[in-house]
Amino acid sequence: MKKLKLGLAIASMGFLAACGGGGGGGGGGSETPKTGQEFRINEVQDVTVGENTTLAVSAQYSVKSIEPVTPNDNVTLTFSGNTINVSVADLQNPALGSYDVYMANGIDTMIQRYEVMGVNTSAFAYEDRAYDIRNNFEDLLNLAEDRKVYQFFVDLAYLKEAITPAQRDVRIVDFDARDSAGYVTAQNDMNALVSVFGQYLDGDVDESVLAGYVDQAESSLMIHGGYGLERLRAVEDLSSAVMSSLPDSPLTFAEDQGRFSRFFDSNMIEIDPDTGDVTYAAGYEILTPLTGI
Repeated sequence: MKKLKLGLAIASMGFLAACGGGGGGGGGGSETPKTGQEFRINEVQDVTVGENTTLAVSAQYSVKSIEPVTPNDNVTLTFSGNTINVSVADLQNPALGSYDVYMANGIDTMIQRYEVMGVNTSAFAYEDRAYDIRNNFEDLLNLAEDRKVYQFFVDLAYLKEAITPAQRDVRIVDFDARDSAGYVTAQNDMNALVSVFGQYLDGDVDESVLAGYVDQAESSLMIHGGYGLERLRAVEDLSSAVMSSLPDSPLTFAEDQGRFSRFFDSNMIEIDPDTGDVTYAAGYEILTPLTGI
């Protein structure tokens, strides 16, 4: 009987050995370590920084490295943990730069594009004027706002039967900005500015060059705008019933409106001290729908 039990035990041990059982660390091989992957975050991060300024920006993950895509000599990016410091030097033009930020997310790497705009704050006033002339070229050259106000008063007089249909037609035709003695000069100087502004944005000329062209275009536009003031004076008799008086101001750049106009003189508007909202003062409210204030 003892011999039978011993035989069964030996047989069982042999079976376990053949199957790899019996408790030891069988199999012999180690697990292959996982390899991290790269994933690109589709959302582009836009960062705007003024000249001579450093801005701290929080990344989504801890930053591993930053690789330039289209670098700019005036833009510097450094990092620590998940904080990216974007520094912009003193500028003569707007500075644009693109960078890929590599971040650790566990064993994976996340990549996000950062688009940096360095703002040439010292040229704000010139840029604003250049943008308005470029974006509203035809309206400014044709003195469209003056003409709109002029035509409103002519039409109002016609509706009140203060003038005949024939008189209305004559007055409407009387306003043609091309009759202005300053039309061609303004057109040429504005065209020159638009061209130089494009070069400035591309970094080919600096702000001092832009300033010269802005000053010239602004001066020519003011002279050309004298024609609009002259035509408005011609309908003063028609406007007195609904407006205190026609503006006597030249066509200049209204800083708070970001555009050229003669209808935002300080005596014509009121500014809410709490909200900064601009409205027309009593006697000038009729201008609200005409100037889009």
